[in-house]
Amino acid sequence: MSAFCSRCGELNDRPRQRYCKACHSVYQAAWRKKATSERRFGARLAAGLAKRFGDLRPQQCIVCGSAKAEMHHPDHELEYFVVWLCRDHHMAWHKHWKETVASKFAEWVGVARACANVQKAERATKSRKAAA
Repeated sequence: MSAFCSRCGELNDRPRQRYCKACHSVYQAAWRKKATSERRFGARLAAGLAKRFGDLRPQQCIVCGSAKAEMHHPDHELEYFVVWLCRDHHMAWHKHWKETVASKFAEWVGVARACANVQKAERATKSRKAAA
């Protein structure tokens, strides 16, 4: 590697690396933002399609019972695990989640991960049976 940063052209303060510390930090921040946004988009798309095709059925808000509830993903890596919240409680969740219900959602995410693994196994079994 060059002794100079590939991005800014200044002397590289990270030996054998492409970018200097400052440029590497900027690069990593942009990469994280893009990766997070792609994960969110994929989860929302998958859940929306599952809802559209009837695999995911709308439910009432888990806080107040309102019939006008929307999907909330506590963990975007679990595409089909959504919590149904009315608009007011959904916005309240995003505003105050750390102080109010983070521990309960952590518990739900643990259960969801276990369920997601079971669902993946079931889908794989169905695919193998259909192919045979």
